[in-house]
Amino acid sequence: MTWTGPGLEVTPRPGQSPAYSLDLLERTRHIFQSVIRYGQALGLNMIEGDYEDPGQIELNFMFDRAELTADRLTTYRMICRQVAREHGVKASFMPKPTTGAMGNGCHHNFSLWRGDQNMLVEPGRTELHLSELGRHALGGVLAHAAGSMVVMGSTVNSYKRYWDVGQFAPSRIDWGMENRTCTVRLSVNGRLEFKLPDAAVNPYLSHTLLLASIKDGLERKIDPGKPQTGSSHDNDESVFGPLPVTLGEALVAFREDPVVQAALPTELADAYAAVKADEWARFCSYVTDWERAIYEDVLA
Repeated sequence: MTWTGPGLEVTPRPGQSPAYSLDLLERTRHIFQSVIRYGQALGLNMIEGDYEDPGQIELNFMFDRAELTADRLTTYRMICRQVAREHGVKASFMPKPTTGAMGNGCHHNFSLWRGDQNMLVEPGRTELHLSELGRHALGGVLAHAAGSMVVMGSTVNSYKRYWDVGQFAPSRIDWGMENRTCTVRLSVNGRLEFKLPDAAVNPYLSHTLLLASIKDGLERKIDPGKPQTGSSHDNDESVFGPLPVTLGEALVAFREDPVVQAALPTELADAYAAVKADEWARFCSYVTDWERAIYEDVLA
């Protein structure tokens, strides 16, 4: 997420990234310490964080069951808004607040457990790998990535994040071993990182669709294909089709995916699609500052 306000202004040096700067992180100490204190008081076991782009701070809390994690993300957002009020700054979960800078994502890291056993791991195997069951679960996630995009990227602004290549947001439906350019990254044994969701995501809906996708992958034993080697931005092919790059395209993919639609109550699915269709239509009819800057004088 992004924090802006007095004392938080950053002017990066040309050709240098402010990511992981301890100096910039310390400038925001009064903010993230307040977030951590509130979080701990409300049951969020905060574990780590870092500074990424101007005003952008990532704070993480420990994983848990899907429904509890959704509750905690909702609580975390309310905490951030309160801390912003107390410190006279603004806290924003807008997915892409600035062109040419990293967007605000909400990557979903997940494992599958049976009792105390992580089912993404083959017992006794130490090199980076994914179990057969894990591959099928991953296949389901990739097969329904396009159909679930209208939830994972729920705003018009969300898609600016996927267009801005090189800022750690995926642009193809694929997966890779410790490959940060992919839609799904196997970061360590036993954990998959789904990188489509952004900071505006409704976690109750995203977790529902993610679980439905995994279930379909397990039941149909969907093959995720080979992992991507090298940058996925250099690969135009995907066995799972293209990634929607606008809210309008995401709406079409949602309506064409019966598994994703069936994961939600019919009334909710219809109402959600109608609201997002209205949002897309209103944006398409709106004349932006970019259009004025590009066309107004040239076409005089």
